Amino acid sequence: MVETAAHMVDDVLPRVQFRQWVLSMPKRVRWHLRKKPEVISGLLGVFLRAVETTVRQNSPDAPVGARFGAVAFVHRFGSYLNSHVHFHVLVTDGVFSAADDVTAVFHPCAFQNFRPYYYQDTYGPEGPDLLRARNLGFSL
Repeated sequence: MVETAAHMVDDVLPRVQFRQWVLSMPKRVRWHLRKKPEVISGLLGVFLRAVETTVRQNSPDAPVGARFGAVAFVHRFGSYLNSHVHFHVLVTDGVFSAADDVTAVFHPCAFQNFRPYYYQDTYGPEGPDLLRARNLGFSL
């Protein structure tokens, strides 16, 4: 595991800011994820599209075709070795666009903290109370 992290930092990841995003599924969905890899990859694709849309919308000077960078790790077990499929995704804190000379230009995100944005724009003024409620299922 240490070798993988060193390889990612030294050879793969660009020198920009990153955020870690974690998506955990409700218990009633986990059963379907255990034996159906196509469901896992589909759900990861939907999650990555949602994250990319959020990052792109919050990068004000980025062109329309700008893309984000992400590395996803699918975890299949929880800390008690129970079946618990969840995603840990390392996401660039901004998007990349191509410059005229075929180099990548990084456009950083404008938001500093995701939670106030998430509460306000997704759930409205009742967002903080709604997200504190127990047994909602998905967690971010």
